[in-house]
Amino acid sequence: MNAAQVNTKDIQGLVRFGYAALTEACFFLLNIRDVASARSWLSSAPISAAEELPVPPTTALQVAFTREGLAALEVSGELLGGFSAEFLSGMSGEESRSRRLGDVGASSPQTWLWGGPGNVPHMLVMFYAQPGKLSPWIQSLQTVHWIAAFGVLATLDTSDLKGKEPFGFNDGISQPTPDWKRERTAPSDELTYGNLVSLGEFLLGYPNEYGKYSYRPVLSPDAYCSSVLAFAEDQPNKRDFGLNGTYLVLRQLEQDVRGFWRFLDGQTVPNALARQNLAEAMVGRRMDGTPLLPLRSAGVPGIDANSAKQNSFTYDLDREGTRCPFGAHIRRANPRNADLPASTGPVSRLLHTLGFGNPLYRDDVIASTRFHRMIRHGRE
Repeated sequence: MNAAQVNTKDIQGLVRFGYAALTEACFFLLNIRDVASARSWLSSAPISAAEELPVPPTTALQVAFTREGLAALEVSGELLGGFSAEFLSGMSGEESRSRRLGDVGASSPQTWLWGGPGNVPHMLVMFYAQPGKLSPWIQSLQTVHWIAAFGVLATLDTSDLKGKEPFGFNDGISQPTPDWKRERTAPSDELTYGNLVSLGEFLLGYPNEYGKYSYRPVLSPDAYCSSVLAFAEDQPNKRDFGLNGTYLVLRQLEQDVRGFWRFLDGQTVPNALARQNLAEAMVGRRMDGTPLLPLRSAGVPGIDANSAKQNSFTYDLDREGTRCPFGAHIRRANPRNADLPASTGPVSRLLHTLGFGNPLYRDDVIASTRFHRMIRHGRE
């Protein structure tokens, strides 16, 4: 089957651009009070798309819904059932998930400002703008329909730390490269690390790295209003309600900056350089973003020249984690080629790929990374 061209006008721009240049932003967590007014506002909202424009935008608008929000808009239970179990249960919907995420004790959902049991917003509306343009941009869209439709659960303002996160490290350095041109054929095993990832790992309605289509809502052609939807690639007799959608996670975190550096003081001699070295070992990068491992002169496929100086590396030369510790944030967030370490020759690599031999525990502790990438955009 020939890969159809991606309709970037049907995709929200945050997935592709991140809007880092729009340094002012404000996120509204809303509850729907009046369905008709909410539908009226949504039908005319100038949602920013993922299409490339000749001139960069000065503002952007993005919208996301929770399961509770879709239900409030009277989306049918049958259609809701087509979404993933994780989306349907929500971030705080399962005790086991809270344990896995570390949302326990003082960080348990019962203590959250929003998003905990009985306090889940229906919608997230994200406003982005260039400096000085945010307030008028928000005011222009808070129309009569907005006022009638929504109740504000919380407003999350942002600040511009010039590309750094609160601990002082350069942030937002490494991102996967989605295959927007749909040129990638998903393989089984890969012996070299690359940054180009199948579009279906990020958007519904496209093949992922397994060559499979994710579970998503589809409709029969005779369903109400289904004619406005494209047919599903993998189910030509169905209309694809999920096509070009994605799952967004919004987490509001508190970083204890003084506590972080005090902890490091207690683990090192009273020396500023030793303290910084330990902090950089925990992150896996220097504070300016330089990795603790040597860069590859040939680069890494799928990594553009702009980020090559900070991302063109693998863990081939650090099997024992002596340069970049195994527990470092950078390894946990993107293990790169760590599931297939460097070996002595082609026979050894073949045996490892097939699962034979007697590998060390560390050699297989991390699963194939291509299936676990995510796009992350931090806001201070």
